Amino acid sequence: MNKQLSLFDNDPNAQRDFFTRKREWSVAKHRIILKYLQASCYNLAALSDTINYIDGFAGSGEYEEGAIGGIEEFIKNSPFWKRYEPNFSDKDGSPIIALKTSRILQAEQRVNLRCFFVEENRERNQKLRDKCSAVGEGLGYKIYPPSGFEEILDNLMVDLGQGLSKPCPSLFFLDTFSPNGVGFESLKRIAEYQINFGGELFILFHNGYLSRQVGNAMSEKWKQQGKTTGDTFAKKVDSFFGASSKKAWRQKWEEIKRTDSPPQTFAKWAIEHYKQKLRDECSFKGVVSFEIKEEFNSVAPKYHIIACSRHPEKAFGVLLNDLVYEENKSLFFRDNFNQNLSEFLEQDWQRENQDQLKILKPHITRILADICSEWTLLDDAMTRLILTLDREGILSMGKLKRKQYRSEVFIPLYQKGILEAETVGKQGLPRLTDRVRVR
Repeated sequence: MNKQLSLFDNDPNAQRDFFTRKREWSVAKHRIILKYLQASCYNLAALSDTINYIDGFAGSGEYEEGAIGGIEEFIKNSPFWKRYEPNFSDKDGSPIIALKTSRILQAEQRVNLRCFFVEENRERNQKLRDKCSAVGEGLGYKIYPPSGFEEILDNLMVDLGQGLSKPCPSLFFLDTFSPNGVGFESLKRIAEYQINFGGELFILFHNGYLSRQVGNAMSEKWKQQGKTTGDTFAKKVDSFFGASSKKAWRQKWEEIKRTDSPPQTFAKWAIEHYKQKLRDECSFKGVVSFEIKEEFNSVAPKYHIIACSRHPEKAFGVLLNDLVYEENKSLFFRDNFNQNLSEFLEQDWQRENQDQLKILKPHITRILADICSEWTLLDDAMTRLILTLDREGILSMGKLKRKQYRSEVFIPLYQKGILEAETVGKQGLPRLTDRVRVR
């Protein structure tokens, strides 16, 4: 097997190596981008004939080596996607995936997907230009001169409305390699735009790299080498979390050291703290997160993806939940090299689903007492349950499929008499379009 490169390698060439070969956990991100772009654009087309896609850390557009079983395998096995013959490649990076999706939408005359790419590194920026010119003819896209995302942000915000009678919904994907790339104040500006004009914000939250930066900022080693070095790390973390968290993250780190807590404790606190700030200070109605793992039994994820929206019910509770569920399921395929096929670990997968149900069941009566206190469409109640479980840190989005919430949660509660239904279907069970409430 090929060696997987570590995203959090101490090697200064780690970022360069990251763009050499696509890893499985990058494939998962790209499949989600592909599927969500299509689903979201179909959904938003009723509101606007133009949608903006912004890739804030675009890379070179193409990896030197793709991951076997990545985008190409997904397209081949998808009745929906293979009908378009979009010529996706396992080597494609997120900008090229976006442009090829834009061409499909253009051919359907459904919506105009305009793409904006930011890449700071000069060499990768030039490669991106070369690659986009080869696949993007006739499409609306812009590549900014080599600069950091925050340096470009003023111009970008102006460009999002250029040539339009009014600004349109915008999908931001901020795949920063480290916590240094986007400060919290910049996220507030993006949030303000989206509250006014719509769209979603996706942020890759690299738990391990953040914890390392915090450790460096608080390390006696760096303090002994001089105040300036320690302050540099601390300022980066302060910018990432925002001014209101300067005291909070330092106190949490000291508490963890004092109580000798497990290594993942700070990372878990950090992501929940960050999500709450996005709700409180950026006024996003919905903020959810999900893990991207290397293997299904990995102790810790490679990173989280945080998604923010002003309309999370359809965007996340419906569209994104099942996309993430399918990505989680893909981790349970194991290559059988002797027979040259992929084996699905059915027992492990079923055990994973049962474990998720065990986690949520102690909380379900309390949550439904709130969201189903009045007559509520079963479909809407499922959506609100998914978002509530994630917000309370009980079960992150995508751990169960929507139909499982109906069959494994709502129907058993109805059969036990805990829920009542205003109407039912031919089988005597509430349908998605029936209204339910707690007795």
